[in-house]
Amino acid sequence: MTDIPEAAHLSARLRDLRFPARALLFSAAVAVMWLVVAPVAWCASGWDGVGASLAAAVVCWLPALISLGMAEFLRGPYLLAGWLGGMAIRLAVPLACALVVHSRGGWLAEAGLLYYLAALYPLTLLVETLFSLPAVGRTQAAGTQIGD
Repeated sequence: MTDIPEAAHLSARLRDLRFPARALLFSAAVAVMWLVVAPVAWCASGWDGVGASLAAAVVCWLPALISLGMAEFLRGPYLLAGWLGGMAIRLAVPLACALVVHSRGGWLAEAGLLYYLAALYPLTLLVETLFSLPAVGRTQAAGTQIGD
């Protein structure tokens, strides 16, 4: 019998949830990530750092949520378009925000928004990918279904 990694089971369970439940769980995961980053931000820059870390969390969360929705609602023949469009939005918004904050300066730049974006972006990418991976149709070499 083949052992299936625990992440595959988790991905299958998450994929079985309806979109609003997955969006809510994703939002909760981003909130937990921000709660981990916020004390570090406060120690580094005080309340400005907390504000910058919150701004970074929102800048990472919103495009990822839109990307998750695009992957959900653009299925069938439009699946690739949903994934590529979601990837473009997911990358463009934080990158544009980072470029604007870096070029204009100000309290967000001084409080370290770019560092918080660099910390939160890969984490939200990982969680959003886990929520959007398809779990249906995975089979073993012998042709028997796995999962469930």
